[in-house]
This record gives sequence, C-alpha cells and structure tokens, in this order.
Amino acid sequence: MLKTTASVLLALSLTIPEKSYALDYEKCIGYAAEAKTEYAYNLVLNLCVVEDSYFFNRSKQFKCAMKAAEAGTEQGAKMVFYSCL
Repeated sequence: MLKTTASVLLALSLTIPEKSYALDYEKCIGYAAEAKTEYAYNLVLNLCVVEDSYFFNRSKQFKCAMKAAEAGTEQGAKMVFYSCL
C-alpha cells in the first residue's frame, strides 16, 4: 500500500508543474536590457517580475511593454505602451 501511494505521488509530482513557467529575475533583466530608454527598462522589468504565465500567454501589459521597449525616447515609449493597451 505504501509503495502504491508513493508511486502515485511521484507520478503526480512529475505531471503537475510547479510555477516553473514563471519568469525568473535574470530572464526579466535580459528582456529589460533590450529597452532603449530607462523608462522602458523599468516598465519591462517591473511587469516581467510580476508576470505569471506561459511564454505564449503573456499578459497584454507585458506585450505592450516589450513593444514600448523598442521606442527611442521616453515619450515615444509612453505613447506606444498606452496606445497598445
């Protein structure tokens, strides 16, 4: 009985993912480093840290922040981010 219970628990632990899909801080810094302005850097980093989704299901705010990171000025980044939402 104990062996069966242990086997079931092991199987469940292998099939149920822990939040390993969440972005870690180093990955977030990598995304933020691509930003062309300090404003966009902070925006991407802050939204990335709280992001809790799979790669293909990123939040609208995160996707907009990544678009804003491409803007060359702070004002441009703000305009891109807020118009994207």
